[in-house]
Amino acid sequence: MHRQWGLVRLAPPVAARQGQRQHRPASAGNLGAHLATLEKVGYVEIDKSFVDRRPCTRIRATAAGRQAFARHVASLEAILHGGTPAPLEGPQK
Repeated sequence: MHRQWGLVRLAPPVAARQGQRQHRPASAGNLGAHLATLEKVGYVEIDKSFVDRRPCTRIRATAAGRQAFARHVASLEAILHGGTPAPLEGPQK
């Protein structure tokens, strides 16, 4: 899930899908599937609404999602500095 855009896109606390369309390298269906998986494990909350009669999807990283992202970044930094990354863990429940 953290290919070109996955977990990196979770860095901002809130992202509006509509505003991100032109910047993502994935199709809407692909992005929706990834977001559904992240929501299922508790890393994001998804709020769908309408703004000016247009659909608007807001994605918010949860505390667990931010912690997972921090662990991911720490592992990448360990690799960059020649260390051994911590083992990747699944969602903390």
